[in-house]
Formats: sequence, structure tokens, C-alpha cells
Amino acid sequence: MKVKKISFLTFLSVLLFLLVGCAEQPVNQTITESKPELKGYWKSLSYGDGFEIIGSMYYQYDDASKSISFAGEIANNASWTASTGFVTVKITNSGSWSKTLNEYYVVRWKDFVSSKVKQSSPYKVNGFSTVSTKDGAEQEFTEENGYYTFYGDYVKQ
Repeated sequence: MKVKKISFLTFLSVLLFLLVGCAEQPVNQTITESKPELKGYWKSLSYGDGFEIIGSMYYQYDDASKSISFAGEIANNASWTASTGFVTVKITNSGSWSKTLNEYYVVRWKDFVSSKVKQSSPYKVNGFSTVSTKDGAEQEFTEENGYYTFYGDYVKQ
């Protein structure tokens, strides 16, 4: 009887050790953090104008009621998560800025972080309004050529 009691107690001790003494191994979980994208509607902090990227279309707005400054098809493969970049637009709506239909225009952004970005449209005295080819627009509309002297601050809506 004494042997059975000792065997039972030994068995019980081993069982308790196994149940309590073996820590559960952590489960490896991969947490994917999505990067903010430039797609969506952005509004100026100062002037109330804005821009919007929906699918393959770019819209520049004069005001919060979304009166179109110009709009068009996105013609380049921009990285919508990059902190700095540009979008080449083939004009399909000349809007209030009277851009030439089917010509190209390049909008640039920088300092893109989370829900804030600085954006600029090309302008210089005696400069081009649009260019007839995509490559020509991307070569002409650069800071080195005197465009993009002002970047506005925008927040995602």
C-alpha cells in the first residue's frame, strides 16, 4: 500500500510539473503595418484647394467644393507610398486652369508622412503650361528648370 501511495504521489508530482513547469511557447505572429498612400482626397491647410487620386485619375481642385482646376489620366507608375515623387497627368479635363487637352503636366510631392504632404504644380514666368509628350513633360517640369518654387501643405481627408 505504501508503494502504491508513493508511486501515485510520484506520478502526480511529475504530472503537475509537466502541466505547470512547461511554459507555453509564444506564437510567432507577423504584424503587417500598412504604409500610408497618397491615394485619396487631400485638402490645403491654407487655401482650401485640394487634389485627389482615384484609381488611374488625378484631380486638382480650386476649392473645397471640388471645382476642377484640371484633371487627367495618370501616365506614370508613381510610388504612392514614397516620401517624394511625381505624378505625370495626361489632361482630360482642362478645368479652370485651361490646360491643353491630351497634353501632359507633372505634379510633384515631398515630405509625405502619414496624413500630411507638400504638393506643387509646375509654374515659372514664361514657362510651359503643358507639354505634348509624357517624356517631354517629365524632362521640362523639374526644379532644376525653375519650376516648383512653392509647395503647399495638404492633409488627408
